[in-house]
Amino acid sequence: MTSATQGMGIEELRELLGSHRAYLKESRDQAHKRRQRVRQRAEMLVAREVMTGFWTQARRDVPDAGLGTVPPYKLARIILDKS
Repeated sequence: MTSATQGMGIEELRELLGSHRAYLKESRDQAHKRRQRVRQRAEMLVAREVMTGFWTQARRDVPDAGLGTVPPYKLARIILDKS
């Protein structure tokens, strides 16, 4: 039992409140980390789906002939312009 007027149990109460505060902080941190993991996983799944739809046969068939001489940005534009 805690009694402020008699000074009983005050230290124990302080320790319990400190432990509870640490528990609440850990819970919030864990929830934040879980939300981040869910968001990252969703972004990865969306990116996979977009890339799957993006690589049409026409885009896959970009000739390899100029790959060594065409700058990457120009090659990207050629690929993006294919439908």
